[in-house]
Amino acid sequence: MGKIKISFILNDENVSVEVDSRKRLLDILREDFSLTGVKEGCSEGE
Repeated sequence: MGKIKISFILNDENVSVEVDSRKRLLDILREDFSLTGVKEGCSEGE
């Protein structure tokens, strides 16, 4: 898979990042933006 560039507003600031297209938003927020307060639940999606 390839990389994609995403742009969004994060805490009232425009940000953009280029990431692997398979990466979850949760992982982007935790790993690329160091927002460790973002937590994963049970991972089952129910």
